[in-house]
Amino acid sequence: MVNNASAIDISLTDLLSMKKYGLCKTSIAGSFLQSKLSIPHLRKSAKAWRNTHILTLSPPLNLNPG
Repeated sequence: MVNNASAIDISLTDLLSMKKYGLCKTSIAGSFLQSKLSIPHLRKSAKAWRNTHILTLSPPLNLNPG
């Protein structure tokens, strides 16, 4: 399973809007839930296919976007 549900905003805390913060929190919850709900299916498929995995990707983090 490839888990690529993510959002990030590297704004300074005092400049980050609640809407953007909420999007980042929702993204984390979505990634967790996707992984959690896929585990039973991965366990079932592991009987036929060995080495089932969850691959979690994140966007590249560039703290110097200049």
